[in-house]
Amino acid sequence: MSGETLERDSTWVKEDLLIKNAIKFSINESCLNLQQNSQLLVDARAARTYRDELDALRERAIKADKLESDVGRYREQLHKMEFYKAKVEVDAFLYRLEQYILRQTF
Repeated sequence: MSGETLERDSTWVKEDLLIKNAIKFSINESCLNLQQNSQLLVDARAARTYRDELDALRERAIKADKLESDVGRYREQLHKMEFYKAKVEVDAFLYRLEQYILRQTF
């Protein structure tokens, strides 16, 4: 082989190695991008799940607030009812006392 042929073959080998390295780099970069995309997809699904859970918890919190408000109103009504019950008991006692006094006087 002549020196020119060796030089040409050496250039092709160098170019071939450069192309192979570029392809390997591109494949590695594509794999890395694929892994990153896969991780992003997993993260997006997790975020969606957390958002759904957060929405459910917000709804439960709203219901809990409403129930607490209802309990507060019922407590107020219970206190009023206890007041009126005591008032009725006093009025009933006074009525019976009045009836007793009227019977004693006649």
